[in-house]
This record gives sequence, structure tokens and C-alpha cells, in this order.
Amino acid sequence: MTKDTPMSVDEIADMILAEVDEVVNHCYISELSCDIPERYRHMKSALFSSILHCVNEFYKTTDSNGLPTDEIYAQVGEKVWNESEFTSPEFIRGIIATYKQRIEDYNEIHKDADGENSSIREAISKLLKSELRIAVAKAQGIDVVCERWPCEYGVDRTGLDAAIDVHKDGDEWVPVCGLETDRDFDLQYPVTRAYTDGWPPKKSTISFAEDDWMEARVEPIPNFSDDVLVAMSLVSDLKHHGPEVRPGFWPEGFEFEIRESITERAYKCTFSRNTTYEIIETGKAETLPQAICRAYLMVVLIHLAPQIQGKVLNLEEPDNER
Repeated sequence: MTKDTPMSVDEIADMILAEVDEVVNHCYISELSCDIPERYRHMKSALFSSILHCVNEFYKTTDSNGLPTDEIYAQVGEKVWNESEFTSPEFIRGIIATYKQRIEDYNEIHKDADGENSSIREAISKLLKSELRIAVAKAQGIDVVCERWPCEYGVDRTGLDAAIDVHKDGDEWVPVCGLETDRDFDLQYPVTRAYTDGWPPKKSTISFAEDDWMEARVEPIPNFSDDVLVAMSLVSDLKHHGPEVRPGFWPEGFEFEIRESITERAYKCTFSRNTTYEIIETGKAETLPQAICRAYLMVVLIHLAPQIQGKVLNLEEPDNER
């Protein structure tokens, strides 16, 4: 190879992939035949050799003689094969402690997987659209102060459906202004307090309000289960950040996949992650936002924050007709 024949992008990619395969095969063999210190020494040596080979190939594009690889090996050989680096008690103890913690995490999260976890998946799969919206909000730590609060049809200057004044009619909050009388109850949304003293409702301050008119500074919770753009924010949460599994430990993000089943006439949304243990959860629904919500709830309630299951789902309530 000379400077007149530079490597193409495909050739560079193929060379690097070939070297990656060499390292993987080297590590696989050492995993089977070596003890822990030797495995890491072999891994370090294989990685160094592959990187040096790649650098040498690039160097040959300007100098046909290439790099003095023998001299480089002699110079760094002791550093590559430094035995004490991987035989210290601290190094071994660190490996053992990490594996023990991962086993404990796995066993804790997957205990009763066929029983308790399957019942949670079933409960999530039965949630209606309105219930999914509330459940996801609770899973995200949003304080749902009222599950059915009348709101204006449309969007106000804040970008949210505007909450309005109400009066109490039995157990329901009924709108007293701003809505047409023929509006249906789809306009009663779950809401959260707009600021710390925004709940409970207080007597209305409107000058012409009647004695039973009440007001509260509330905001509708995001429409996770009906608005695909809002639902995709859940994907972003898990894909790029990931909730904290334990203090100080943040896992890698989740992969996300969407499939549309023609036979079942449903969307199937799957979150998956291979570290620190394998997680695969799939939500299914007729609409994409609801499928995303179900998959999101399964990941959070079963794997990432099982301690909040009781706050999000009422598992003791008998099944209702759906």
C-alpha cells in the first residue's frame, strides 16, 4: 500500500471490524482457558495489537515501510503484560463485589417473575386510555390531585388545556363557566396543582360567583395516552437517560422498537436493555401512544421502580368489565 492508493471508507471499516473480531475471539478463548488475571492481560494485549495494526495500516499510506512495530512492542511490552495490575487483591475484590451486586439486583427484580410480575403486566394491559394517562403521570412522580377536572376545549397561552371554575355536584366537579352545556365528559381531565397552594379548591374569587362556586390553580397532566408526541417523550426518557436504579448508579439507556401487527390490528412497542441484566418489555394497544404507555409502565414498575407499584396501580381492586 502506498500514498497513491489511500484506503477507502469501506476498507477502513472492514479492517476495523476484522480487528474487532480478533479481539472478541481472543477474549472468548481466554475466558475458557485462563484465570481472571490472565483474561485481562490477554484482553489488554489483544486490544493493543489490534489498535497498533490499524494505526500501522494508516501509516503505510504515507510511508510504505510502516511503523517499527517490533520496537513499539519492546517499548510497551512490560506495560501490556503487567501482571501485578490484575493480580492485586483490590482488583479481584472489586470484580467479585460487582458481580455479587448484579446477581442481587437481578434476583431482587426477577423474584416471583412468573407470578407477581405477570399480574402487573396483566393489570397494565387492561388499563383504559384515561387510566393509562393517570398511571404514567403517577409513575413520573406527578401529583394527580383530581382525576376528573373540567378544562376548556382547546389550548391556552401556556400550551395546556385551561382549567376552569367548578362547583361540587355530589362527587363530581362540574364546570360553571367557559364550557358549552352540550360538551361531553371527555373534557374532564386529570390535573395536578399549578403551585404548592393550588389545592384543595377554594371559594371562587370571581365577583359574580355563587356560594358553591370553587376554583383551584390546576393544570391538566400531559396527555401521554392520546398524543403521540407526548408519548414519545417517555421513549426519550428511557432511551437517553433511564431512571435511577439505585443511588449513584445510572444504567445505559433502553433500545426502543415499534411493530405494527396486521393480524392483531395493534401496535407493539418494546423497550429492551442488556445491562446490567436483560430487560425486554412489550406493550400492545390499538393506538401507538397507548402501546408506548403500557411498555413504559412495565419497565418502570417491574424493573426500575417496583417500590411505587402500589402508588400507580390498584392491584387489589377486582377486575372491571373492559
